[in-house]
Amino acid sequence: KGNTLIRYFISSRKLFADEILQATRKHWLVENQLHWVLDVAFDEDRCRAREGFAAENLAVARQVTLNLLKLDTSVKAGIKNKRKTSVSIFSQHQSGSCARMNLHSWAP
Repeated sequence: KGNTLIRYFISSRKLFADEILQATRKHWLVENQLHWVLDVAFDEDRCRAREGFAAENLAVARQVTLNLLKLDTSVKAGIKNKRKTSVSIFSQHQSGSCARMNLHSWAP
């Protein structure tokens, strides 16, 4: 015996069922490829930054960091593990100038 699932969508356009299905799949493709990675690597869903532009600024910083970690092919690890490794290496530097120099001289 099969189950019937009814979902309601709000749209400014009249769409056929197959067009709605395609749009829904595209949405979840983005959700699964980008937002899932951000949530797993940066625990983004638990972030409660709400003041001013904090949420937007943090989102941009996370995205830039994600892009840099994806470019790094020196370590064969997932994004979450690369981020943890990078943080531990960065925190081992004692002076800010040394840390800044290493960040600016980094190239893919």
